[in-house]
Amino acid sequence: TPLAGWATGNVQNFSSMFKDCVSLEDQSPIRNWNTAAANNMSYMFAGCSNLKYLDLSQWNMKGRGMSLTGMLDGCGDLTQIKTGESTVLAGTGLSDNLEGHGKSDGSWSRDDSAAAVDGVWADSSSKLADLYPAGGNSLTPATYTWEEVVRGRFDSNQGVWWEYNLNTHTLTIGYDGTDGNTHVQEDANHLPWGSLAPPDAGGQGIKSVLPKLVFQDSSLNVDGLKVEVDNPAGWFAGYSAMTEADVASMDVSAATSLAGIFSGATSLETLTGTEEWNTSNVVDFSSAFQGDQELVSLDISSWNLVGHDV
Repeated sequence: TPLAGWATGNVQNFSSMFKDCVSLEDQSPIRNWNTAAANNMSYMFAGCSNLKYLDLSQWNMKGRGMSLTGMLDGCGDLTQIKTGESTVLAGTGLSDNLEGHGKSDGSWSRDDSAAAVDGVWADSSSKLADLYPAGGNSLTPATYTWEEVVRGRFDSNQGVWWEYNLNTHTLTIGYDGTDGNTHVQEDANHLPWGSLAPPDAGGQGIKSVLPKLVFQDSSLNVDGLKVEVDNPAGWFAGYSAMTEADVASMDVSAATSLAGIFSGATSLETLTGTEEWNTSNVVDFSSAFQGDQELVSLDISSWNLVGHDV
């Protein structure tokens, strides 16, 4: 593009330069513009509703009283952002309020090469903006890609993550912490995905559309550890769309109750991994699988049920 060759070293004001340019899909041809003198990039790409690729890795966006207000307002088709040491995203309009980029729409993930230095990272639009404040950052240049995967972590343990893939409709739970603590204490009423209303749920909750549950194979978790669920009673009760669940890497050894854990999972056909559960502390097994009429087989051969509420 001819714009790539523009001498911009003395330009101070880029405000609204490409505003409402709906034909703009890729900004990367001008990634090498010299923005050293710039102090205003407000609304620069506002309304560029088809902009997909944004490369800010070479732009100086910090200091000099820089205004970035609304720079990315209305850029609802963004799929990739490249960052550098002088990138600023805070205040640009990149947030959970950006159309198509809210917490229930998906999340951003950092590329593997940068993750090898700064660690694996995947989170919301607002959290991405927080990584790049006005004062600058100390992160390795990275590429962030928007994925239709909703992600989060447990309030009781930030080392345990969860993700819901909007394409495969799979809920996966795993561990990537550093202290060896894999315990989560949330009960059924406080699950971090509990309020999630996926776009395909027709206004209903995740229980009505989730067909598959996976506790990530412990060999893929940090130190090969399983996720320890302290209060699993009722966790997956009423998940009427669930047909398959792999819970081999779910550790219930600290739990005292499994009551209603899968009750009302009326479509559940395959449940694997229960034979590996240590239920030595469990005293209440009541209604654990009540109403699961499609369940083909259930291996609880290792469970001690004698003398307990079943």
